[in-house]
Amino acid sequence: MLRRLLFLAALVAAVIVACIVIRGSLPNKMTIEKLVIEFDEEQQVKPVKKGTVIDPAEQYAVAVHEAGHAIVVEAAFAGPVHDYIWVKTAYHGDSLGEYDNTRPTLIRTPHELMDDVTCFMGGRAADELINGAPTNGATRDLYNASAIVWRMHIENGLGGSLRYRSKEEAPEWIRVRVEQCLEEAHDRALDIISANEDVIVALAVRVMLEPEDDDMHFLSGDDLRQFF
Repeated sequence: MLRRLLFLAALVAAVIVACIVIRGSLPNKMTIEKLVIEFDEEQQVKPVKKGTVIDPAEQYAVAVHEAGHAIVVEAAFAGPVHDYIWVKTAYHGDSLGEYDNTRPTLIRTPHELMDDVTCFMGGRAADELINGAPTNGATRDLYNASAIVWRMHIENGLGGSLRYRSKEEAPEWIRVRVEQCLEEAHDRALDIISANEDVIVALAVRVMLEPEDDDMHFLSGDDLRQFF
């Protein structure tokens, strides 16, 4: 940050001197603002191009993340139907990996909803315990987990109040309880991952051993169920 400010200050000073020498006047505000914007745009991380091959080490980390979801689902649910795990070998502008399962019921009790939240935390927990650190790869998982818990408390009448509310109307105690539910689900996922690290690694390796097809390693639901 300090280096950026010093460089910008030197750049602006050089432009001011150049304007005085060449035009005999100070640069206007628009010139300076344009200079700063162009500098910031130049410093930004360039987006990954579609079709870029994903490093095998990153592919494996994604496989561990998705295997974390699968293990938590296997531990939390009775009789889950595993659909698939896939891990991309090239970037195409979407997710780098995905695990999915089918639950036989649509109506959920509070306990079952918290099972769902715990399963969304499985990838994050695997990142922390096996990959070595949390990453932004769990963004969508955290969004989904948060949405479930918020709906429990402000829409479903499953969080201690029967009143239907918007988030903006939620009192402080509901906000606190939402955070607590997310932390409890995260802790439960960590416990499950910790007890099954060897299985997660074996499943991630199993996914990576699938022949590459259409820029991905794909493990079917039948193969997943056979693995378990």
